[in-house]
Amino acid sequence: MTCPACQAAEQLPRVDSFTSGCISCKARAMAVTRADLLEDYQGAARRMFGDQVKEGHALVKQWLQRIKQRRTA
Repeated sequence: MTCPACQAAEQLPRVDSFTSGCISCKARAMAVTRADLLEDYQGAARRMFGDQVKEGHALVKQWLQRIKQRRTA
């Protein structure tokens, strides 16, 4: 079932109206947050690595994996 907030979001996906308990609203909130984080990360990576952004990103992924492995050990 689609709630009124989700119906409004069909036209404006980043509308900041959510219905408590609506699974679609929860998913949309996570998607917006992820998109914002991704944009922030991409901007930071471009500033930090410049022309080497692809290489830098690959290294970030490697370090994230090492950090995750260390946390679970």
